[in-house]
Amino acid sequence: MKKSFTRRFYGYFFTSKKILRTMKLGTLFIIISTFSMAASNAFSQSKTLDLNIENGTIKEVLLEIKKQTNVSFLYNNKELNDSERVTLNVRDNSVDNVLSLLLKKQNLVYSVENNVILIYKPETGARVADKTLQANRRLVKGIIID
Repeated sequence: MKKSFTRRFYGYFFTSKKILRTMKLGTLFIIISTFSMAASNAFSQSKTLDLNIENGTIKEVLLEIKKQTNVSFLYNNKELNDSERVTLNVRDNSVDNVLSLLLKKQNLVYSVENNVILIYKPETGARVADKTLQANRRLVKGIIID
């Protein structure tokens, strides 16, 4: 009874145990590979850095971080004060801690998007309000019919 129900329900193609086992293993493989890819895409803040830079520029420090963690940096050259020299000696620190130490004196902040770190000056309240007002202004054209 069960065998005939299985054949009627699934057809003759899916009655083979080898095919069903292969399909289950394939599904399991796809699920495992998906989760492993999601875990590998996590930002490399969990990686630890070993930096020993004396009297170097900020760009040199960012280049060394890029070499050790494979992240990219985006910044405006005008905002980044490259004339100031920094001395940084850290062992087993995360990217977050190193960037906080480096950018604190420069009055810069950073944000992380995928594998890219964006470095910028924080917006002041007046500039944010001005941008908001500019965004809300709209020019309306048309004909009014009464």
